[in-house]
Amino acid sequence: MKHALHTLLYSLLMSTLLGLLATPVAAQVLFKETFNNIPGPRSGGAGTYAFPAGWLLRNVDNRTPNGAVSYVNDAWERREDFANNTADSAAFSTSWYAPTGQADDWMWTPLIGTISATTKLRWRGLAYDPLFRDGYEVRIMTAEQGPPTGGSGAIGNQVTNSTVVFSLANENASWTNREVSLSSFAGKSVYVGFRNNSNDQFLLLIDDVEVVNDNSYDAKLVTAARPSNYSKIPTTQVSSLSLAATIRNEGTQSLTNVKLAVDVQKNGTTIETLYSDPIATLPTGATASFSIAGGYTPTAGVGTYAFVYRCMQTQTDENASNNTAQSRPIQIDPDTYARHTGAAASNLGIGDNSGQGELGSLFTFVQSQTLRHVTVDFNAVETPTQVKARIYGTTGGLPTANSTLLWESGVMTLTNTAPQAVTFTGPALTLSPGTYLISLLELDNTLTVANHTDIFTPSTQFVRFPGSPYGSGWATVETFGATFAKTLAISAVGGCAQPITPTLTASSTAVCAPSQITLTAGGGSQYTFAGPGLSQSGSSNTAVASQSGTYSVTVSDGVACSAVASLSVTINTPPNPPTVSGSLTVSTSATPLPLSSLVTAAASHTLTFYNANGPVQPPVANISQAGIQTFSAVQTSPQGCVSPAAVFSLTVIAPLPPATQSTCRGAQVVLTVPATGVRYQWVRLNGTSSLRLTDAAGVQRGTATASLTLLSPQTSATYTCQVTQANGSVQTVGPFTVQVTVCSGGRVAAAEPGEALQIRVVPNPLVDNRLRAIISGAGGQSLRVELTDVQGRSLRQQQWLQAADEQRLDWDVSQTAGGMLFLRATTDHQSHTVKVVKE
Repeated sequence: MKHALHTLLYSLLMSTLLGLLATPVAAQVLFKETFNNIPGPRSGGAGTYAFPAGWLLRNVDNRTPNGAVSYVNDAWERREDFANNTADSAAFSTSWYAPTGQADDWMWTPLIGTISATTKLRWRGLAYDPLFRDGYEVRIMTAEQGPPTGGSGAIGNQVTNSTVVFSLANENASWTNREVSLSSFAGKSVYVGFRNNSNDQFLLLIDDVEVVNDNSYDAKLVTAARPSNYSKIPTTQVSSLSLAATIRNEGTQSLTNVKLAVDVQKNGTTIETLYSDPIATLPTGATASFSIAGGYTPTAGVGTYAFVYRCMQTQTDENASNNTAQSRPIQIDPDTYARHTGAAASNLGIGDNSGQGELGSLFTFVQSQTLRHVTVDFNAVETPTQVKARIYGTTGGLPTANSTLLWESGVMTLTNTAPQAVTFTGPALTLSPGTYLISLLELDNTLTVANHTDIFTPSTQFVRFPGSPYGSGWATVETFGATFAKTLAISAVGGCAQPITPTLTASSTAVCAPSQITLTAGGGSQYTFAGPGLSQSGSSNTAVASQSGTYSVTVSDGVACSAVASLSVTINTPPNPPTVSGSLTVSTSATPLPLSSLVTAAASHTLTFYNANGPVQPPVANISQAGIQTFSAVQTSPQGCVSPAAVFSLTVIAPLPPATQSTCRGAQVVLTVPATGVRYQWVRLNGTSSLRLTDAAGVQRGTATASLTLLSPQTSATYTCQVTQANGSVQTVGPFTVQVTVCSGGRVAAAEPGEALQIRVVPNPLVDNRLRAIISGAGGQSLRVELTDVQGRSLRQQQWLQAADEQRLDWDVSQTAGGMLFLRATTDHQSHTVKVVKE
């Protein structure tokens, strides 16, 4: 019955061909086996085909296949998919045994790695008989757990050291794509095992096994353009280098804001980064070209330049291994122009013994260049060999049979058989911008000019000789065959016939700003000055330095010779004006006032003073008479730099009132200070505290003027006046003590109060957190007012040495808790308390 079903199954399956599993564009393939194109004989038929190298087969059940499938004589066999597509091979396993029994057949891949978080295992599976469908397991064994052991009749470590990642009781009867994630094995290398563990089924096929990294975002740098066709470029021929590349989206999602970044490296260090214009979207599978607008001109001087190309986009790239590429280095050289680089691949000569055979290399000069000699690398030389170097003009950038001979060296006879670099000299030749052919003329024996493959540019290497199949003109080397497509080791070299001796002098090595220093150079015809704030080129041999630092000049002969000289200069910054710090108002005195007491200089600086008549020597002010004197002061640094002037005025005033004076009680006293301020405030001192005075009828007036009048002083007291100047500074004048005594016949004021002490709180309860009160009955007396709570704790107090007839009180009590409060007023003779309510 099973055989009949198989025959019917084959006839049905042969009518259908199924496509192969396709690897998405976004996949990075770590491993793939299609079981096709495996080397080895096939003449023995099914069961004898070679299995892919590196796979491990383990026939653990060690059973005998049924005769109908006897070709599966190992755990797994490779053969053509005879039921669907004989052009495609797959791995076959069976569970149809005689006698019957459960299969235990394994096949393990080689070690695969490294697994990442996005790694997928994919394969295709098929059970040939829809009524007898084999099932199987897929297992993973890490490198640390493996390799798989066991063999015929032996399980080894295959179960104990592996993890099941897929299990299926019955595979489909048509090719089915399968996939599992290997993310749990990220960072490891693994073996993948397929285990047929079915019982008395038919045939199981596995094909197109692959392990891939699927990345959502993966930009790949596909190609990067060679910046230049030259390996060495002299500084005189530096021009813009082309920087371009193509980028492909290898991810499953579109990339946005995609652009090319190019890191410019000089001698291995990145000196700047350039960016192309971005494109908004790069769809999956699409490729786009990018370039740096204007290219890059290596202006940072002599050195080795390399360019690192990088993909950039908004998304984070999940596969960094394909994002970058580095160009072949380009050497910016003082003198040498060359196309070749790397090790010589072979050598080239003519060998026709005509004495007329030539081979040469094209060079394009973007600036005028004076050539001093030509250098050529030779391999093993057939000695003696005579040769000379030549330079030809070109037409349209190419040599012709009639190209003009511009330069020719003397004959060189090579007698050294070893590889060597030979210099061909001749008269200096100045070339205008254009393309020229530098050639070697083979005069006798065959030349052995070294040639290279690292950089080859078509239509730049030429040869001609009598009898050439391409006529008497020049032919490119590649026309003779691909094996000749190499670059000749010919270099054009500039240099100085008479080296320059540059000079650079300064009008002074140190000055004070804003003075400048004139630099004068010599020794050439063209001068390039550089330094802090200076960049100047041309025929002028002078320049001006305005900042401290080192300055250089490159002196050239205007052709090829140049040299550099440098020196350092110092331009000191003048100090700031000195600080006016002393009192600018003094009383008349017969003793001159040292001006240095009014002005402070910086450390190690010296002061000089001036008035309208010039320098003040000695630096003192005559203050014997009242008036205003104007001075200026400058400070000079240790380097001799003079600051701007600090201008100040000194006010000399008449003598102040005596520090202490006596008066009779009740007699009027006037205290006057010089009227030099814009505001005045008289203060009465009381021990360590002070009382700012206000005008009070019958007590004092002029408390905010330069003159304070004490109308009827009753007790001795000390006073000062706070004078505010126009610049905002405050000067305290005083103290002045007034001693009050009882004079014979004098009256005693306010010996006993004639009015009862009263307190009026308006309003009560309080409003707006303000306590406003009027205290009467304490005029001319010492008054103390205190606010307490019901526990008697003092909340606030205020004192007056001489209270007004109606002493007003206005306190902010916003920080005081609400409730019942007590306000008490106390004089030397009376005390009165009232209740205050704060709601």
